[in-house]
Amino acid sequence: MIHTCKGIISFFRFLMRKYLYLTFLLSILLLVPLNIVIMGDNRGELIQWAYFTFIASGFGLSFINIITSFEYLLHGVITGKSAVSSILWISGGLLSIFSVLFLIGNINKSRIFLHISALVLITACLFLTSIIIQYGPLFHGPAGVSIPVGLPLMFFLSYWFYSLHRKNMEGCQEE
Repeated sequence: MIHTCKGIISFFRFLMRKYLYLTFLLSILLLVPLNIVIMGDNRGELIQWAYFTFIASGFGLSFINIITSFEYLLHGVITGKSAVSSILWISGGLLSIFSVLFLIGNINKSRIFLHISALVLITACLFLTSIIIQYGPLFHGPAGVSIPVGLPLMFFLSYWFYSLHRKNMEGCQEE
């Protein structure tokens, strides 16, 4: 057990040194909640991250990961606009996994920041569209009130990667 913990710690140290941008992207996606919801008629609260959801309601506490959400869709537990919203949320989660893997595989490429910027922007738009479908364009509807706390950070992250791309391209043109 101790050896496993040391291995995980050394892996994260490696990420911090070698892939600072990747570490920042991973920390945003894993640690910052993207959406906080107060369910309709104060029936409960919901906190959504990219890969899992925590629900506290009168029925108890639930922890639903992205795979379980996909199973709910396949078995017809979620239907209607909630199903469309879930499909978009799952797509955003899968695209964010792809973005991280793409960054790992292409960290030394010249246009990597432009591609990551586009992937993060599309991911944030998928999450935002999912919220709008479920709760309405003003983030308030019969299903509850949504507060997309992490999405502005994702949009900023996309802009930040784009600015890194522009800075790299300007540096290449001067030489």
